[in-house]
Amino acid sequence: MNREKAIWAFVVAIPSIIIALLPLAFPHMIYWIIGGLVAFWIVSVISWLILRVRNLESQLESGKPNQKPEELSGWENLEAIDLYLEGWKASQTFELKKGDKIKVTASGPKRFILHLAGDLSAKRFKSLRKTSETKNWVGTWDIESEGGYAIVAEPLGDSPFWVKIRVDRKLNRFPVHVGKVTY
Repeated sequence: MNREKAIWAFVVAIPSIIIALLPLAFPHMIYWIIGGLVAFWIVSVISWLILRVRNLESQLESGKPNQKPEELSGWENLEAIDLYLEGWKASQTFELKKGDKIKVTASGPKRFILHLAGDLSAKRFKSLRKTSETKNWVGTWDIESEGGYAIVAEPLGDSPFWVKIRVDRKLNRFPVHVGKVTY
């Protein structure tokens, strides 16, 4: 930020001081001095703008943009949770629409199975899709009908352990409207 302040001082302050002092020293050349300083000021402003654009481009390339991370990645974080598995455990229930796509990332020290579940109750769940046995899994599931869905982690074995689960939904940047239905 100090660099920008220094450039701004160079663009505004120095030409202003010169415009104020030079006509006092050379009163017979006032029009030439003012014309030259205005040209210098215009070139300084354009140079400052070019430096500002380069700075913003470098921020964009280095991953420090002004946009939210989910807007850049195309995914919206729905939940990130650590579950202690003594038996099966579920994430919160997400209201999803037909055509939504969710990305699930899960990892733990022992083997488990992930389920995309509907009709969740305290003692059972209806598995709509499931993964194979895994310790780490990243995958996507397409939602085929509107409703409430949860991610269920089911441990394999008897000893308890922690599982990290992250659920993201694909952002629909350009929804298609057909009649009264939005896809």
